[in-house]
Amino acid sequence: MRFTVVIPGFLAEPFFKNSFLKTQPGYYIGWLFFIVFSIIASMLYTLLFRKLRGPWPGMLYGIVWWAVIFCVLAPWFALAPPLQRLGWTSIISEFCLFLLWGLFIGYTAATEYTEDRLREPKEAPV
Repeated sequence: MRFTVVIPGFLAEPFFKNSFLKTQPGYYIGWLFFIVFSIIASMLYTLLFRKLRGPWPGMLYGIVWWAVIFCVLAPWFALAPPLQRLGWTSIISEFCLFLLWGLFIGYTAATEYTEDRLREPKEAPV
């Protein structure tokens, strides 16, 4: 639907040419980079914030990653066009994508942590 001009492989931009990332194999490489990034970000969230409950910690986590990637890393490594050139549709689309991504990571980590605690045996009677 072309809500954003940021290509799916923007995280692979430092390692591959932009023209390659716009091809079908480039899309697969881009998705692979995003999957690896998501796994690393999930592990980091689990280590730091797994005890937090509710949707807000995960959503804030996604917003922080959006800010880090688009405001800090994108200008340094040319991952995506600068925010001033992206346009509101792209900015809002990418923001919402990272918001939902963070929500998913947060809920998954919190649910797993809660279920693990419930499966642990209670203290044995003496």
